[in-house]
Amino acid sequence: YRASALILRSLKPVWRKPEVLLVVPDSNRMLPNGAKVWHAALVAAQTLASLRVDFAVASDLKLSDGLLKDVKAVFLPGVIGDIPTETEATLRRFAERGGIIYRSGVSGEVAMEWDIPDVSEVDEALRERYRQILEKAKVATIRTDPDLPTIHAFRIPLQNGTAFVFVNASDEPVTFTAFLPNASYAHHASQITHYELRITHPASRITMTLGAWQPGMVVFGEQGRIFLVEGSGQILVDGELVAKGDGHFAAFAENDLGEAKQIWLLPTEAITVILRRAKSAPKLKIAEVGEWRCGEWSVLTQASLFHHADTIAIKIADDLRGEVVWVKWDDERKF
Repeated sequence: YRASALILRSLKPVWRKPEVLLVVPDSNRMLPNGAKVWHAALVAAQTLASLRVDFAVASDLKLSDGLLKDVKAVFLPGVIGDIPTETEATLRRFAERGGIIYRSGVSGEVAMEWDIPDVSEVDEALRERYRQILEKAKVATIRTDPDLPTIHAFRIPLQNGTAFVFVNASDEPVTFTAFLPNASYAHHASQITHYELRITHPASRITMTLGAWQPGMVVFGEQGRIFLVEGSGQILVDGELVAKGDGHFAAFAENDLGEAKQIWLLPTEAITVILRRAKSAPKLKIAEVGEWRCGEWSVLTQASLFHHADTIAIKIADDLRGEVVWVKWDDERKF
């Protein structure tokens, strides 16, 4: 939890409307076999997550033209009866504007979602059908190699960049490459702040290793510089090593890990972490293992710090896993 708090305080997520909307036919839930409606919605959500696409969820009782603005694809699974007339009219107008609609369970059809007994599992036939719908709607997804449904990925827009978050939702370690969609877009953060931010990251792929049920992350700043990474082994961006650990870890800096004067390292499981550094970067001289006490940084011990041609290696004692390491170029207590 301490590691999560430190990471999240450096990120400032903003909301961006997804291009995919999962509509739950709540109007059918009180009908005979109405439980199938919720089951189908859960199966659909798990399938969309396995395709690594951002989506929102809405009720068919509250669907409107405004809600469907900028949406490219609508998934309406497990319909067992009529839905509200106004909802049908809204969907018809959406289709007339070029939107793509997937519906199952209509006209007596047995919805594929109903035939999947475990909502936590992913059916390959249904997954392929959903993939075809997304491709037809020209919705960008995060592709991975291998294309395992247990590799989840999310793109999260930030005020100061873009975060790509990954989760290995399986019982085995996995090494994968994620192919990033074009992340150059103009984003209105909210109706209150009224600002527009254009975020661009130049990277095209991320390769990393994650242990069973572990998360990973790479965060790009406004200029495409990497200022936060999380993973369980090697983390490469466009084939170049960014960081490596012999267990799960996270590291972040204010602007750029490769050039920063101070780096926060969170070796949750690792005892050795390697970080790539730019040739022009200041030489980091101090690696303190410590904690905050009454708002003040208190040093517990020193970590070992080694310099190589274009990397630094930080090593801690085995019993210091999970502690915080502050790596810096001088002994100032500013953070």
